[in-house]
Amino acid sequence: MPVVFSSIIVLAILLWLQSFITNQLVQFSFDKSQMPLYALLTQLFNGNNYIARIVVFAILLTISFYLVHLNSKHILIKQRSYFPSLMYILLASSFLPLQRLNPAIFACLLILIAINYLFSLNEGNNPLDNLFKAGMFVSLAVMFYLPVFIYIFLVFIAVGVLKTSTFRDYVVALLGFLTPWFFYFSYQYLVYDNPLAPFHIIDDVWHSGRTTMDLGPLFKIYCGFIGLLFTVATLFLLKSLSNQKIHIRKYYTVLLWFVAITIFTMLFLPSLSIEMAYIAAFPVAFFVSNYLLNTHNRFWRELFLITMFAMAIAMQFF
Repeated sequence: MPVVFSSIIVLAILLWLQSFITNQLVQFSFDKSQMPLYALLTQLFNGNNYIARIVVFAILLTISFYLVHLNSKHILIKQRSYFPSLMYILLASSFLPLQRLNPAIFACLLILIAINYLFSLNEGNNPLDNLFKAGMFVSLAVMFYLPVFIYIFLVFIAVGVLKTSTFRDYVVALLGFLTPWFFYFSYQYLVYDNPLAPFHIIDDVWHSGRTTMDLGPLFKIYCGFIGLLFTVATLFLLKSLSNQKIHIRKYYTVLLWFVAITIFTMLFLPSLSIEMAYIAAFPVAFFVSNYLLNTHNRFWRELFLITMFAMAIAMQFF
């Protein structure tokens, strides 16, 4: 396992090497319109893009290995494997301009922690505590990256899927979501006597618009390939889901809702761009890993994996 662990880190370094060497910075809409916690981060780094990129790289590795922890804890995939970590790094590191400080990757880590609490609803003696924390971490993610506010609906959906829900469950989850904002509003009122400041920040970010850029034909081909692989992996999952244990079926139902909400967000919300890939890559990593580890068709498994590796590496140079 130490060899696999080290190999994943080396692969990640290779995929990010050009960004570390050139230190180029593409401007996104989140550079001019920032949510509170992301604005605080940018102030801390004070324009030091190199240090900021190292921190983002560390968060990327943290997320990738947190996926392994989620799988070990909740057994989403039967095999205890580093495959979800590998898949996430390949997916999230493919687009060179995103290898920089951005709010989506911090929001992704917080959303994953929220999902961990949701999956733990039936594993402890205090599900209300887990619900409160799930709502709270989604709220903290919003303070980095506004579009993820929509995942509070995933929390509500998960309550109905994962447990016998009561009205109190939804209230507790909502209270968890509102708590960080209560403190932020209080801070703005007590320190700056400006309780309306959060509304102005949200309005500014919401209307900041999408970042448009020429992604190039290779990126479009790569996205098409990932879309095809994800479709195959999803159909494979749906076909085998009836043979899974009940709690595993519930976990994947929540992840399917996550995918649906993410697609809706990417299609219809105005204040996001390609940085959403950091969040969208999380369920894709699990679905694809499940397919590659469990399919009996060795030819397609190796073809998909080799093609994915080759294209992810090629995108760092073309």
